[in-house]
Amino acid sequence: MSAQVIQAEQVQEPPLNILGLVVRCVPDQIGPVRQSICALRGAEIHAEDPAGKLVVTLEQLPGEPPIKAIDQIERISGVVSTSLVYHFCDA
Repeated sequence: MSAQVIQAEQVQEPPLNILGLVVRCVPDQIGPVRQSICALRGAEIHAEDPAGKLVVTLEQLPGEPPIKAIDQIERISGVVSTSLVYHFCDA
C-alpha cells in the first residue's frame, strides 16, 4: 500500500470575499432592516446612523459571487440603496 502526499500548494480553495457596504434605508424601518441583515450568513453591522445608514461587512463563503450578497440586501423591504465601498479577495 502506498500513500500519496499532497503538498500545500497543490490544494487550492476558492477565494474568500469580504465586502464592506453602506446600506441606506428608510429611517423608520432601520430596526427591521438591521434584523434582516444580521440574519444573513457572514453579515455584521459595525455602525448605524438614525438617518437610515448602516455600515455592514459580509464575509462570503468561497465561490459565492459578491453581487449575490448585494442583491440579497437590496431586496430587503425598507432598503433604499446598497453601496459597495470595499472588497477584499484572497485569491
